[in-house]
Amino acid sequence: MRVTERTYQLRELAAQIAADIPGDGEAVAAIHALGDSAKEQRRAAALIRADGFACEHRNYMRGARLLQAAADGGTPEPPAGGEEAFFQAVDSLEALPPDEAFAMLASEAPALRDLEHQVAASPSEPGLDDKDAGDRAGEIIEDLARLVGPHAAGGSPLIRSHTAFGHARVYLVGKAGLLSDDY
Repeated sequence: MRVTERTYQLRELAAQIAADIPGDGEAVAAIHALGDSAKEQRRAAALIRADGFACEHRNYMRGARLLQAAADGGTPEPPAGGEEAFFQAVDSLEALPPDEAFAMLASEAPALRDLEHQVAASPSEPGLDDKDAGDRAGEIIEDLARLVGPHAAGGSPLIRSHTAFGHARVYLVGKAGLLSDDY
């Protein structure tokens, strides 16, 4: 798929329209008013659907459905079953401060508490001074990815989400004193 700067712009505009305009007919009309071709609308919809993080957010997913409807000249497909409950869980997680978000995730995935204790104890480990901060953060992230996020072995859709991984990553890397713009 050929993605252009306009594809990215249209993706963001569609998410904004999805957030601002509640009626499907009016929202599709607003997408049409942007003046993009059906091909570009389909491309932007596909870009949203290919982005795991965007798929976890109601405005992006509604934006993808609006773009597809505009391109096809129809009405948007209804949300998939259970999608709204998942979006609500993501919204709830995102509304929490990092420590509370981590606690919420750990209540479902108790192994996160073990990793938290390991991270908290790591500054006293022998040989730690030999490790670069990026390597240490990378190790934490690698261990975390087995428990939370898209590569986790199990758990609810929220536990296996990019959003959960991102929040747990920020909390644990921050707890290790390694939080930077890269992590």
